[in-house]
Amino acid sequence: MQEAVIMEAARQTGNKHPRKPAAYLRTILQGYERDGVLTAADLEATQGKAPPRQQPDDGYLHPGSAAYDEEWARRVREHQKERRARRLAAEQGE
Repeated sequence: MQEAVIMEAARQTGNKHPRKPAAYLRTILQGYERDGVLTAADLEATQGKAPPRQQPDDGYLHPGSAAYDEEWARRVREHQKERRARRLAAEQGE
């Protein structure tokens, strides 16, 4: 893998500010290797093109998928309703 590819992965990591930068960088590099991006020419050929991202069909919800986002929003609404109900119950009890 050429230095330019590694530097691009490092730049992407810096732009995202992940919680675990080393793991994030490693994931980007593994993706490049999986996709055959090993040289600067390969990298330029893929610039501007979003790689096809397929969610694994393993029965779990994965971040970035529409189902994950919908489930998250549903859980947030449910949590907010429960908090409101507890607050109202506490106010009624006073």
